[in-house]
Amino acid sequence: MTLRLNPQDNNYYELIDNGNYRISQELTIEIDNFLGNDLTFKVLPGYITDFRTGPKIIVDLLTDVPQIGDLRTAMCWLIHDITYDGLLPRKEADLLLFQMLEELKVENPVKYGDFNSNTIYTGLRMVGMFAYKREGYLADNYKVIFSKTPSASPSEDIDTTVNIEKIQLDKIRSAAKELNINL
Repeated sequence: MTLRLNPQDNNYYELIDNGNYRISQELTIEIDNFLGNDLTFKVLPGYITDFRTGPKIIVDLLTDVPQIGDLRTAMCWLIHDITYDGLLPRKEADLLLFQMLEELKVENPVKYGDFNSNTIYTGLRMVGMFAYKREGYLADNYKVIFSKTPSASPSEDIDTTVNIEKIQLDKIRSAAKELNINL
């Protein structure tokens, strides 16, 4: 999976209230070869996001994971917020975030190592239904333009969905046990 984005700097949002941010300039985010499709998100000024948030119990388990972070990290949180507004089925939205975090793990294994990325993914699978809007919710929203087209190259991602919840839950339990955290 490849993530391309425009702009190249962090001057694209403004704080509007208590942890919510307004996108202040047009963003284009392209993701190649996710489950056999290329995804393009054009986010127009005015879209509201909270970047990375979640239940306190999950957030408290995370170590050194920023609410916004650098540009690539912020785009992961933003794309997940957008997909949770109904642009993708919830399971695909969660898997997309997990795979984007896996990409970040290569650049920063401490912040996005197995424990943090697995905790985020498992937390989403357990409680994300409370934040997810119905599929198609944003279809008429002028703040996001979305396209999904078949990838030119075969997808390596398709097989990763098999038993991913069980694998991630096992990893989280193991990491929590090592840290003497009872789940």
